[in-house]
Amino acid sequence: MDPDKAGRGAGTLIPDPLAPPWPFGEDGAPRRVGVEVEFAGLETVEAAYIVKSRLGGTVTASDPHRWTVADTEFGTFTIELDSRYAHPSEESGPADLALREAFGRVASIVVPAEIIAPPVAHSDLPEIDTLVRALAGAGARGTEEWAPYAFGLHLNIETPSREIAPILKIFRAFLLLSPWLRRRMRIDPTRALLPFVDPFPTDFVDWVVNAGDDISLEEFITAYCRANPSKHRDLDLLPLLTYLDENRVARALGEKPKAKRPTFHYRLPDARLSDPSWSITGEWNRWVAVERLAADDHRLELLSRAWRRWRNAWLSAEPDWDEMVDKVMS
Repeated sequence: MDPDKAGRGAGTLIPDPLAPPWPFGEDGAPRRVGVEVEFAGLETVEAAYIVKSRLGGTVTASDPHRWTVADTEFGTFTIELDSRYAHPSEESGPADLALREAFGRVASIVVPAEIIAPPVAHSDLPEIDTLVRALAGAGARGTEEWAPYAFGLHLNIETPSREIAPILKIFRAFLLLSPWLRRRMRIDPTRALLPFVDPFPTDFVDWVVNAGDDISLEEFITAYCRANPSKHRDLDLLPLLTYLDENRVARALGEKPKAKRPTFHYRLPDARLSDPSWSITGEWNRWVAVERLAADDHRLELLSRAWRRWRNAWLSAEPDWDEMVDKVMS
């Protein structure tokens, strides 16, 4: 099924969530998805009480710009201003607390707030969409509202395995589909100019595609960290690689990694809260297209061969890469 055409029936624009080809993690439980959405237009405390009104729970302030809603039906939500300068540390005294609170009030004009949902089953993503639409109805604004609002959506997608082979297949499928996915996302021009979700270097893509499955975890970590020593990629693998081998990632980066979790950190460039055609579930469905390609050895190899031809035939009449992807994906 085309991920852009899956629907929940007449009268709604939140699509049905598609099932991934690997529905379970290594523990045998359904794989889960963590969701982070950036927005403006609402105070963090306002957003926290909207979460409570929709999902229940208990609202608590960690500081003036960070709130949690615990014991909801899905777990604990965090709503915070997305700047470390707005939040005190354990060493903060009264003067520092006052300064950070004042900074947060001023910075909130351009610094986004962020709602961080607990990991949920993919089938529950429409419930998170419904919550985000409630925030938009109360005044939350997304990327499309104003040029400086370069807000994003992050999906932390649980890996189906700790083995490098299926992880590499999913990653190779993503690299091959990334330009195609970006075209279908209709990325806001402002967001496209910023470095937060850069595509991978083409030479690195060539290496992954040409090597296929013949890459060890150790070799991949070294090559990945050398080519991508930053989280600012559209699919940030550093948290996952750190989970698999923290010491090797630390040696390759020359510093301690900042995050460690068994997830693909999918950094989407837009959070269009006021656009009725946009949804978190719709973006998840595009991710499922990646996994379905990864699970289909024949189509994955066809597209890998097409990439090699396309990269080696830049002076010939080879079609646009998006056109080649359309042919394989259809």
